[in-house]
Amino acid sequence: MVIDYKTGAVNPSQWFGERPEEPQLPLYSMVEGEGICAVLFGQLKAADMKFSGVVEQEDLIPGLPPARNSQLKEITEHWPQVLDDWQQTINQLAEDFRKGKADVDPKKPDTCQTSYCELSGLCRIDEMMAGHSDD
Repeated sequence: MVIDYKTGAVNPSQWFGERPEEPQLPLYSMVEGEGICAVLFGQLKAADMKFSGVVEQEDLIPGLPPARNSQLKEITEHWPQVLDDWQQTINQLAEDFRKGKADVDPKKPDTCQTSYCELSGLCRIDEMMAGHSDD
């Protein structure tokens, strides 16, 4: 099992897709290799201590997979594929980074308009938008 303890909010659903958010635990599972049966956050809050994550089989960890989250429940049925997908995704992200790929491609396109970004001085989104208006 790969377990990381957190005191704040966590969301294992963010570990999936072509550009996962917070891929730390999927990366740990990839490095560990064979035999991983669970990837979890141990949430340590005074009033609510619990595990949140994905498991290879039901009843391995109490409360997982959560009945209310069909995505995380479905992962249990496709466990080897999930680990393979993480490996492919993380390898691709690492390769892109190694090659210096730095496309302006916000994961959530409306982020600049809907929230404060502390990196606005480094952001090239305005350059990208200016380039599209010339087409």
